[in-house]
Amino acid sequence: PQITLRKSRNATIGSHTVVNSGDALGVFAFSGSNGSSYNDGALIQATVDGTPGVSDMPVRLDFFTTPDGSATPVLNLQIKNTGQVLVTALKTTGSATGKTVVCVDVATGQLYASTSGVACAN
Repeated sequence: PQITLRKSRNATIGSHTVVNSGDALGVFAFSGSNGSSYNDGALIQATVDGTPGVSDMPVRLDFFTTPDGSATPVLNLQIKNTGQVLVTALKTTGSATGKTVVCVDVATGQLYASTSGVACAN
C-alpha cells in the first residue's frame, strides 16, 4: 500500500504545470483538541527546495513540533535535498534567545554546531 500526494500548479485536475521552489507538496498534520477546538501539535511537510526540471524534483522534509505554552508549531528538524540534516535547538545567551543548528557532515557522518542558525557549512 502507498499514499501519494501530488501537486501541480495547474487548476485542471490531471494537468501539469511545474511547481516552484518553496511550494509545499504535502503536509501531515497531527492535531489535538484543547477542549474547544483543534490545535496542530506536529507537522511533517515536504517542500520543493530548488528548481524542478525533467527528472529533477529537489525536496526537503520539515518537521515541526509545538512547544509547551504555544499553539504554533515551529521547525525543529529539516532534511535538505542535499542530505544535510539540520536540528534546531533554542539556546539562551544572556537575556536574548537565539538558535543553534546541529549539522551532520554527510561525507564523514560527524556532527557539528552552526551558530549562524541558518544553514550548515557543508
